[in-house]
Formats: sequence, structure tokens, C-alpha cells
Amino acid sequence: LVKPFRNGLAWKASLLALAVWLAAVLVTARHGDRTLYPAGGDTVTVYLLDNGFHTDIAIPADLVMARGGVLAEAGQAAGPGRYLAYGWGDAGFFTGKGASFARALDGLRALSHPGNPSVIRVFAFNADPGPVEVVLSRRGFEAMAAHIESSFVTDNGTPRLDAVAAPGHAFYTSREH
Repeated sequence: LVKPFRNGLAWKASLLALAVWLAAVLVTARHGDRTLYPAGGDTVTVYLLDNGFHTDIAIPADLVMARGGVLAEAGQAAGPGRYLAYGWGDAGFFTGKGASFARALDGLRALSHPGNPSVIRVFAFNADPGPVEVVLSRRGFEAMAAHIESSFVTDNGTPRLDAVAAPGHAFYTSREH
């Protein structure tokens, strides 16, 4: 282990790797879209919810319903609430119930196998969404909402319901993996 460092080969290889990494950082660096972030003027606050396994995006329900579209249609099925949460997960694991060896294997597959089909869980709630606020510009919010909407598989403009796990928790077929 010491010999390669004595003759300089390891140092040269380390410096080369560092130079390649630095060049990749510089070549791929891009400025953000200043009209999307940082937010200024007309803003929208959304929240990130962490349940330990994945993250949901919570949006004020009145904002979603006023906007209309696929997000609002999916939100209506979730029932009444001050906030609507949208989150993605593996179709097999996310909609399953109970604890078993098969569920554990399903969870491992969801974590390790690329390209698994996913679903979007939508639920409504009234509680305080928590401390993780994200303040978006109106244009940033519209871009996020349009991206979320594009994740839904739709039939004639209606989001395709995949499964219902519990009252107020609807699962929709997603284009994402």
C-alpha cells in the first residue's frame, strides 16, 4: 500500500481523479431559473411531509381546487381537508397491507429494482403540516403542479384510480417509476 505512494503513482491517480471530478462539476453547473426561485412577490407555500419511508408534498386544498385540473380531480376523491398531500411510491409495496415475509421481499424489490411501476397517493388532512415549508413563486408553483399532473396516467383527462387503501387515501396510476 505504501509503495504506490512512494513512487508517486497513487498521488498522480488521485490528482487526476480530482481534476476529472472538478471539470465535470464546472462543465455541468447551471444557473437556476430566477423566475422560479428564489420566490418574490406573489408566492405559494407548500409543505414537505416525511413519514419515515418517503416524502409527500402538501398543498393548501383551496389553492388546488381553485386551480382545477387533474390535481383537483384527484384531490376531490381524497375528501375534505385544509391540505391535499401527493406522494409517489412503488405500486406493489405502497398499496399493500399488513406485515409478512412477502411484504418484506416486496419492499426490498421496491428499493433495489429500477423501473418498478409506481402510484401516486393522494390524501386530505386538516392538521398542521409541520415545519418544512417551501415558498415558491407563483410560476414555480405552476411548474411544480404541471409536473405533478403529468405524473398521473389519465383516461380522457381523468386520473386513473389504482387502489384505495383507506377512506381518504386514494392511489392513482403514475407514469413515474
